[in-house]
Amino acid sequence: MGGVLLFGKDRAQLFPDAWIQAGRFRGTDKAEIVDHIEIRGHLVSIVDGAVAFVQKHALHGAEFSGTRRVERWNIPPLALRE
Repeated sequence: MGGVLLFGKDRAQLFPDAWIQAGRFRGTDKAEIVDHIEIRGHLVSIVDGAVAFVQKHALHGAEFSGTRRVERWNIPPLALRE
């Protein structure tokens, strides 16, 4: 089954539910959706799309050390990737 999801030509017909829906809400009660996305396509590209959506909305800043700038995210990139 995994091989069909990754490499199959008919994966959308065989697995119509293999897609990602992501949303961002205002507040903590999930009453108001601020932004959302439905990501469909090849399994690897939809995972990349989901990570991009989270990075788009994640808080980040920068620290400066000498002449170098280091990005600081509220969600560590390694945790997001997992």
